Amino acid sequence: MKPLSFWRGVLLAIVISVVGAVLHTVLAKLLGNTSSLRVVILMAGLSYVLALLANGPRQSGRVVAALAWLALAGLLLVFNPPLTLWLLLQTGFIWLLRSLQRYDSLIPASADALFSSFALAAAIATAQHTQSLFLALWSYFLVQALAAFVPIRVAAVPGASGGTRETDFESSYRNAQTALRNLSLRS
Repeated sequence: MKPLSFWRGVLLAIVISVVGAVLHTVLAKLLGNTSSLRVVILMAGLSYVLALLANGPRQSGRVVAALAWLALAGLLLVFNPPLTLWLLLQTGFIWLLRSLQRYDSLIPASADALFSSFALAAAIATAQHTQSLFLALWSYFLVQALAAFVPIRVAAVPGASGGTRETDFESSYRNAQTALRNLSLRS
């Protein structure tokens, strides 16, 4: 499957934002505001992780990744750390999962980490200024959708030592031909 595209990420952001805001409104009356917010964070994280796993290019490791997220959610529920730690751990897990699925080098994974950090900062700033969970979720997942523009592989620099097998073979062949010509001219 293809990785999550930008427009699919935007659509996912809308769905998670609407469902999260409605779920928080309903659960806040039953569980209280803080507990409801934590449940919504878990549900939003689960939705995004499942979307990443469903659209991920790599088939292996999906069950392990899902179990790792469940273990993280269980630890968060058992120890109930401050809300900022909930947000940091969920964002870190999403970044790690996306990086392990998509990137072959540290440079795009670092760029993705910047997007994830910016997404969390945008969500916190939006929540503080608007007091709207819908807008906070929307801004978070909208910025996360921008990770679709991070290149999966870094473009190779011409003349770098790491060539492909074909170019290595061709250059070796040319060197051998030159050496044979030089030997035949000497004799």
